Amino acid sequence: QIDIANESGPVSIMNRLYVAGYGERLSLYGPTKTQRQSFDIARSQYGVWRRDFDKLVFDDLRALKKKATRAGAPWSPGLGASPTGG
Repeated sequence: QIDIANESGPVSIMNRLYVAGYGERLSLYGPTKTQRQSFDIARSQYGVWRRDFDKLVFDDLRALKKKATRAGAPWSPGLGASPTGG
């Protein structure tokens, strides 16, 4: 696939949304079939991305934090409240 910057490879969600919205601003007729398709693909891609992101943050990262704590890793910023209360 070719994106709007003429680069080969996967087309980003942002590029699809750009295509979906750009022509709409210049038209009195509403979105074209291509713009609607671009929006539908972006919505689908976002759903997949969001599912993967949520799994990473809420499952994988939590499991990694627990594993690191059990292994004796020292507390560091970003882990939440300091285990020593300070």
